[in-house]
Amino acid sequence: MIGIRSFFHTEPRSPRTDRPYPHFIQPIYVVMAESFDPKAIIPEDRIPAEFMDLAVVEERIVENQRPLLRTALDAVKSQAEQQPI
Repeated sequence: MIGIRSFFHTEPRSPRTDRPYPHFIQPIYVVMAESFDPKAIIPEDRIPAEFMDLAVVEERIVENQRPLLRTALDAVKSQAEQQPI
């Protein structure tokens, strides 16, 4: 885990949500995929995603998310350096 984001709702609870209210946290993890198994995909649960160049990500990312991106990149780099070849 590289961080935690803390949120506090300032508006009345929506009846359409089952999310914690009024305060909740979001843990942030970094992982590295070791394999891909297309049979493990649950079609109705799939969130669209794509690989992007770091320069594109840095251009598009919201300013307050940049420290999390840097921490994630540092964690991945550190892990890769510790892996034997």
